[in-house]
Amino acid sequence: GFQLRNPRIKGTDGPGLYLDTGTRDAVIQGSVFMGNGFSSYDPDKLIRSPRRSDAAKREAIAIDASSGHAILNNTFRDNADGGVYLYKNCWEYAANANQIPRTGGANNNRIEGNRFRNETRAVWLAERADRDLHSWGCGDPVVYEHDGAKYYRDYAQDNVVAGNRFENVHIGVQIMDNNNTVRDNV
Repeated sequence: GFQLRNPRIKGTDGPGLYLDTGTRDAVIQGSVFMGNGFSSYDPDKLIRSPRRSDAAKREAIAIDASSGHAILNNTFRDNADGGVYLYKNCWEYAANANQIPRTGGANNNRIEGNRFRNETRAVWLAERADRDLHSWGCGDPVVYEHDGAKYYRDYAQDNVVAGNRFENVHIGVQIMDNNNTVRDNV
């Protein structure tokens, strides 16, 4: 139930905002997310280095197995990999005792009235549905395996993407799970 209103979040190494499992009902409103996700940071060495591959670049807001959020009237611009990505991680690196399984999906979120400019993808529902995650040591059941590649079920359902504006965006909304509503976007 926390609220984030009117900040400028610029130049973070990873996502500008990461809504992790267990977070619920946040309101993110009137904020600017710009230039996030281009580098990685080593806190032990205090060194920032560029994310060299497209797969390593990050989005402005990551919604990971958390629900009920309202992303309203924000501006997303020039982020490394896109605007708002919703997914349920596959219990990555499950052998690490500090990792916990995600039991729910990125469901029942509202992404409304935002402006996305110069993004690869503005909104991606079930972002990891078609990604080979064999090297991530996932604890979830494999749903498809072929030539060493492993794919896991991703969950992002009952979300609403409405009344947003997409400018110079490669893909406005990419949908890879069921029961989502996309309407009245420009």
